[in-house]
Amino acid sequence: MKDNITLLRDQVADLSPSDLKQMLAEEQEKVKVLREQYRQIKEEYQATADRAVFLKNLLRARNNLSVGPRVLYTETQGKNAGRGIFVDDTIVTACQKILKQYKEPLEVSIIVLHMKSGDFPFRTSNPERSVEVVLQREDAIFEKVKPHVFKLAVSEDEEHEKNI
Repeated sequence: MKDNITLLRDQVADLSPSDLKQMLAEEQEKVKVLREQYRQIKEEYQATADRAVFLKNLLRARNNLSVGPRVLYTETQGKNAGRGIFVDDTIVTACQKILKQYKEPLEVSIIVLHMKSGDFPFRTSNPERSVEVVLQREDAIFEKVKPHVFKLAVSEDEEHEKNI
């Protein structure tokens, strides 16, 4: 950095004030152009990073859906035939059904994917957040395993039965 300043000092030593002003204006214009380029690159980077995270989560969710027992997402008999199984459920009951079927901890995004597949009527723009808040609030039913991952909480009766 010091070498550049020394070099610049040698270049401008013989310049008039008007030449220095013109040089300053040119440098300020270069800075302005570089800032705009930086802003555009940063936006493009963020959009690409967001797409990569989305695709990673989608792939993870699809891989988890293809492993383990399958949940039947539509009613097959009666007056609700053809309707999703979560249409009349609350978030709590839908999450209980999903976690009971899988018998293992699941990420919130995967739980929401199952709920959407079963026609759960979300009335929010951010279903993952809504489901996570409910799962955290209902700590007697659900247990947080790690961030964004929940399982069914083991009740005292079930724990007692395991020990017998």
